[in-house]
Amino acid sequence: MRAVIFDLDGTLIESPTDIKGMKKSLIDYAVKLGLERENLSTEQTTVDIVKAIYNYLVQNGFSKSFIETSLRRLNETMDKFEIENVDSVKAVEGARETLREIKSLGLKTGILTRSCRAYCEKALEITGMRELVDAIEPRRNLLTAKPNPASLLNLCSRMKVKPNEVVFFGDHTLDLECASRAGVPFVGISDKPERRRALRKGGCKLILRKISDVIQVIKRGFREPLEPPTSSL
Repeated sequence: MRAVIFDLDGTLIESPTDIKGMKKSLIDYAVKLGLERENLSTEQTTVDIVKAIYNYLVQNGFSKSFIETSLRRLNETMDKFEIENVDSVKAVEGARETLREIKSLGLKTGILTRSCRAYCEKALEITGMRELVDAIEPRRNLLTAKPNPASLLNLCSRMKVKPNEVVFFGDHTLDLECASRAGVPFVGISDKPERRRALRKGGCKLILRKISDVIQVIKRGFREPLEPPTSSL
């Protein structure tokens, strides 16, 4: 192992973003474009909402320039919601200390997030973690962002490591999907029962309860037993 990559929201930081409000705004825009409101829900992920909008535009013959403009507006809406409350962001307990110890082991650190760069940079600065991160892959494009494996592979390339030399830690099935499609080993981190169940259902074999367990896993080198005591359901 030469590097460790983390998801941001829910893994390293407690996100202050109004996700439900963001989804509602995305859906409102989708309805203006012609989609049926009843086919969309704030219970869906932003990935699913954006995908539904993109597929609708493509299937109904909208021009490439119109589709690009629509995606840009969706992206700007997400930027707005992410930035507006970033000043109240907090680090997950033990996150700074874990990153610091990873760096002391001589490993590179990266962050893969669906959030925009401005939000990511500001959140890391506020929580005192920016200097502990070597590279960031934010949401550059709605179609290539996580869970598209291109985002993770691009981050690996920028960190000058191969996919099999990295471990990706995250709290969501989108993280798991991205890692699986990119051929990158994945470990889940969550103390929320619904997240843990979803990760297990998705095939995640190792799920930690807290970020400080990451160090134990790294030092053990993923040898058996796969799960430390704190990771049982």
